[in-house]
Amino acid sequence: MRGKGFYLAVLLALLLPPLCLMAQQTGERTIVGSVVDAATNEALQGVTVLAKGSGAGTTTDANGNFSLRLARTDNVLLFSYVGYAPQSVNVAGKQNITVTMSETANAVGEVVVVGYGTQKKKDVTGAISVVDMKEVNKLSASTLAHALQGQVAGVDVTSFSGAPGSGITVRVRGIGTLNDSDPLFVVDGMMVGDINFLNTNDIESVQVLKDASATAIYGARGANGVVIITTKRGSQGKATINLSAYYG
Repeated sequence: MRGKGFYLAVLLALLLPPLCLMAQQTGERTIVGSVVDAATNEALQGVTVLAKGSGAGTTTDANGNFSLRLARTDNVLLFSYVGYAPQSVNVAGKQNITVTMSETANAVGEVVVVGYGTQKKKDVTGAISVVDMKEVNKLSASTLAHALQGQVAGVDVTSFSGAPGSGITVRVRGIGTLNDSDPLFVVDGMMVGDINFLNTNDIESVQVLKDASATAIYGARGANGVVIITTKRGSQGKATINLSAYYG
C-alpha cells in the first residue's frame, strides 16, 4: 500500500507544469525607475506613468521614483507632467530605467487680466475697450481726457467750454441718478478723482470697463464705468531721454 505522501507528490507533479506554463504565458514583470529634470537633474514628483495599451499606471513619489507591474505585452511607457514635454519610452527587456524630461513653453491664447483673475479674451463677457496709445500720442491734446475724445465707442468726452485747458466731463454709462456720473479712474492700481495731471506720453495703456460687471471688481464706485490707466516704467540698461514737443 502506498501512503498519502506518495499520492500528494504525484498530484503536485501533475499541477506544477500547468502553473509554470501559465506564468510563462502571462509574463508579468515589475519595472522600477526614476524621472528627473533634464536641465537641473532634480527629481520630479507626481509624473504620470502609463503603460501604452493596458492602461496600467502610477505616479512618481517625492524622490521621483516609481514602480509599475506590467503585462507581457506592455513594452512602452508614457510619461507626462504639466509644463514638460511628454515622453514615450520602450522598456522591452528592461527592469530599471531613468527618464529625463525637458520643460516646454506652450503658446496660450491671449488673456485679459481682470480684478478677480484671468480669462481668455474670447471668454470675457464684460465690455472692455482698449485705447491705442500710438494713435493718441499723435494728437496735440493737453490732457489724456481730451485725447480720449472719439477714441472709445460708447465713451462721451465733453469740454465745459472751448477755452484751452478748460475742464471736461467723461461719461461711460450715461448720466446716473445717484451721486455724480463720473467714472472711476484707476492709475497704476490707485483710485484717483481725475486724470488731468497725467501726461499722455507717460501712459502705457488705457482700458475702459464699460459693462456693469465692473461693480464686481470695484463695487459701487465702478457703477459709472472704470478707466484703468497704466503708466510707463523704466527698464534696466543705459539711460535714455525721450523728447516730445509741439507748438501752435
